Amino acid sequence: MEDTSSGSKIVVAVDFGTAYSSVAWASASNASISTERHRVINQWPQGPSTSFGGMTSEKVPTEVAYEYGKSGTTCLWGFQIYDCMPHIQWIKLGFAGDRKFGLASRLSFNYHDRRRVPEPYHSSNEDVATDYLRCLYKHIIESLKSKIGSSFDGMSLEFVLNVPAMWPDKAKMTTLRYTEHAGFGENGTIRLISEPEAAAMHALNVANPHGLNVGDTVVLCDVGGGAPGDGSLCGSTYLNRRFEKFLESQLSSIPGWGHGALDKAMQRFENVIKRTFCGDVTQDSMIPVPGIADDSAIHVHRGRLRVNGQELADLFKPILEEILYLVDNQVKTSKKRYLRDALPQDMEVLTPVDGWTAVVRAALLKSLGEISPLATRASVESRVARKHYGLVYSEKYERNIHDRNKRGTSYVAAGTFDSIRVTMYELDTPVEEKPPLYFNRHIKKHAKLNTGLDAIEKARIPVRAGYDNEEYYQIDYEIHATYFSAHCE
Repeated sequence: MEDTSSGSKIVVAVDFGTAYSSVAWASASNASISTERHRVINQWPQGPSTSFGGMTSEKVPTEVAYEYGKSGTTCLWGFQIYDCMPHIQWIKLGFAGDRKFGLASRLSFNYHDRRRVPEPYHSSNEDVATDYLRCLYKHIIESLKSKIGSSFDGMSLEFVLNVPAMWPDKAKMTTLRYTEHAGFGENGTIRLISEPEAAAMHALNVANPHGLNVGDTVVLCDVGGGAPGDGSLCGSTYLNRRFEKFLESQLSSIPGWGHGALDKAMQRFENVIKRTFCGDVTQDSMIPVPGIADDSAIHVHRGRLRVNGQELADLFKPILEEILYLVDNQVKTSKKRYLRDALPQDMEVLTPVDGWTAVVRAALLKSLGEISPLATRASVESRVARKHYGLVYSEKYERNIHDRNKRGTSYVAAGTFDSIRVTMYELDTPVEEKPPLYFNRHIKKHAKLNTGLDAIEKARIPVRAGYDNEEYYQIDYEIHATYFSAHCE
């Protein structure tokens, strides 16, 4: 039983991933203690069971399936889904329906999961996502109660969700809405944190000794199951898709090939082959293919298929090429040109401890540091804004600066004296490109600010004449914006 005092706060970090999800938690009262007191949930229900004695894993598949019976529809999630059962995956990508994926997305079009199905007719992406998150939330609560005991009822909860850095604000707000509908907001608050930022904190925190010096540049590559840190679709799941297609090309016409043989082969590849292959083309791997007779022509002996190292290397090659492209692109688009040009051609590659759960561990560490003064505080000195933000305003024409054709007369719109209404705009441009001087079709509305004037005495506001010689109230104001890891206030 965890040593927590009644009335304390529990911080729960949730990595709602494209292919897998994970959860870590800790008590704020124990925040001053080392990360050894941070807990990653590793017990998940398996098959029809809802008990904790099912599957042991630091992550759970982000997948949903539905069973239809006389009593109604039953939602299965994660390890509850049988291998041969049609399931819904890539749930998270539906949050950013207008996301334009880059070059790496071609893998998503060429390699599909043969068991993947679209949302059922009675449901939508929101319904499916909420169903999954609701199951995850219930399991989190049950896990916490089993570890903490009766004192859990007197504790408050704070949930921290990781979101991709490249996601638009709309997708982030969608994440918040779905998690609230799933129940996360009932017993606590919900905050967002950027996935790459969290992963970087973990990598630098656990890399000790790391040999890094002040001023060194670190490029973090979070190669997830479905999408690396930049949101492109070239994660390790596509390696599974390529291997599945390889098996189909080798064995689909052989008697005995079917769902059972494919499922056994994919389990072996996912749990062993993929995680141990190091690029040695002389290393052969044995893949179970039950039901297929011995045949030397297709390299099957005693129910096992021999796959040589070169074939495995060829499967890895396009995935690695996409990842290298993304890393190289990050280096080339560094904001500081002198820094970019100074980078050596041969970069050192470091693999942090607990890399698979780096995002959720770091999200927990950062959140605890912000809540408890006793905890280790992980701070970010500065961030590079992904967009330009600004207002539309008029200024005096200057021949050396402004376009002659853009000259015009400035007017003040009439309105009631009750509030200041301001529209803020945003523009997405490359890092080194300066924003335009004039409004154009690429600039989009970001937010509307509507500040009431009830607290200001009208008689104390100065009056001045406008360009039309009419009198107007003049109010000077400032707009302050605070930028956090994954949102702005």
